[in-house]
Amino acid sequence: MKKCFATEFCAVAEPETVNENSELERSNTKLRLAEKIFESANDGIVVTDVDGVIQMANPSFLKTTGYKLEELHGFTMRILKSGQHDKLFYEMMWEAIKETGQWTGEIWNKRKNGEIYPEWLSISAIYDEEGKVILYSSVCRDLSERLKLEEKIRHQAFHDALTGLPNRLLFQDRLEKYLALAKRNQKLLAILFLDLDGFKKINDTLGHDTGDLLLQAVTQRLLLSVRSSDTVARMGGDEFTIVLTEMEKPEEAGVVACKVLTAIGEQFVIAGDAIEVTTSIGISLYPMNGADVQTLMKQADIAMYIAKGSGKNSYHFYSDLD
Repeated sequence: MKKCFATEFCAVAEPETVNENSELERSNTKLRLAEKIFESANDGIVVTDVDGVIQMANPSFLKTTGYKLEELHGFTMRILKSGQHDKLFYEMMWEAIKETGQWTGEIWNKRKNGEIYPEWLSISAIYDEEGKVILYSSVCRDLSERLKLEEKIRHQAFHDALTGLPNRLLFQDRLEKYLALAKRNQKLLAILFLDLDGFKKINDTLGHDTGDLLLQAVTQRLLLSVRSSDTVARMGGDEFTIVLTEMEKPEEAGVVACKVLTAIGEQFVIAGDAIEVTTSIGISLYPMNGADVQTLMKQADIAMYIAKGSGKNSYHFYSDLD
């Protein structure tokens, strides 16, 4: 019985064709999957040639930078350069890429609208079969929101939630620095310790909401009574402090105290209620009354209680108590 050569050929060739088709289908599936990952990734992904010219960029990268893909045609990644880093920074980056094939770190870049933003950047070299670099891929994560959250947390840790003023912790830190500066420049420094007169009664009769609004209004008047270089802080309750720096004469503290008494003494209108409140102020001076934070704060506090006990709505220097 004769054998059919064509039949034998088909019987042998068919499995190879099936295998080839299966392999091609698997490759196409992988390519489609890679494309979906590239397109849907939350992080920005950009591919450049060996000269840094942008070849591909995913939607997340375009959204972060503000560019359209066609606008990046022919441009290198230098289009994002923010000017926040010196030449040495980029030299060290590329030295690491050449030596290890990758670099990862935090960098400041610039969006199309000119906004400078921080991002976590990871650059990797892509090699051909002979080990030659043919492309670079970069994965970019915008850190703007994270830094905003961190800044918010830091602000909350060092500022009063109601008034936005520095709290006791930040006030003491600033006072330490102001004292060091005053010593170095041989200048005077004053601490004003304020306590509102009759605030508890207002809080009890009109309610805490009105009391809070009053404290916010007092804050604005205090800020308008001092220079931008001075610090106003809320120590808690109805107690405030002011640090006056770069003073030439002790009398300057008295001038500011008078401005504060006048500002606070003017009638407030809170939620339709006319409210009158005054304040008592104690003043301590560096270097006459002390050279450290604790001593000067304690003396300003003592002077404030003397002012309150002397009829309120007045100020006293600690030196007047000697």
